[in-house]
Amino acid sequence: MLAAIGLMLAGAAAVPAAAANSVRPTVQIEIDVEPDVAIELSDLQAAAADIRRIWAPVLDLGVTIHAGASGLWGVNAIPVVITNRTLDSRETTGLGWIGFADGEPQIPLTVSLTAIWRMAQKATWNGMRLERMPSMASRRFVQRALARAAAHEIGHYLLRSQAHARRGLMRPVFTAEQIMDAQPALDRLDPANMAKLRSIAALLVRNEPIDDR
Repeated sequence: MLAAIGLMLAGAAAVPAAAANSVRPTVQIEIDVEPDVAIELSDLQAAAADIRRIWAPVLDLGVTIHAGASGLWGVNAIPVVITNRTLDSRETTGLGWIGFADGEPQIPLTVSLTAIWRMAQKATWNGMRLERMPSMASRRFVQRALARAAAHEIGHYLLRSQAHARRGLMRPVFTAEQIMDAQPALDRLDPANMAKLRSIAALLVRNEPIDDR
């Protein structure tokens, strides 16, 4: 059942087993921005850099940005769509979401810029309303919120699970303060998810079959 991940985690089959732990599989992410979404390319680029940084401990992410919602995603890519649509629920802040069908993660992954701006309008940071701070603070909030929301949904996809963790990247909700917080622990997988992803990645790099039962 991990065939889709097998395509995307493009490890070299010729890599010796002894070297597998030193090889980070490559995952291609394609960010597709819907036409009515107003966001600067520089903010998307900053968010893409954050996504790569967040996943760097276990994966080598390649990120491509499509400004016009091309919908022409690569066969082996994970598409992340930036939209103005919202999806509010009791379990998440609604910043991003992913669909599951029969327990299998579906593409594309989605991040809502509208939900991010709503959060920014109510946000406080270091005791001050974000909207009263210099515009760069709001832009950085948008960049970091885009990155954390996308990285979180990528986690659901790669781990093939709707479950949330108590802390770290896969927690169900990020507060505005946490989005602006640069503590590395907020971007990490918890030990159980890290071990699961490392084992999946190592097997795929060695091109070994995976028992998904």
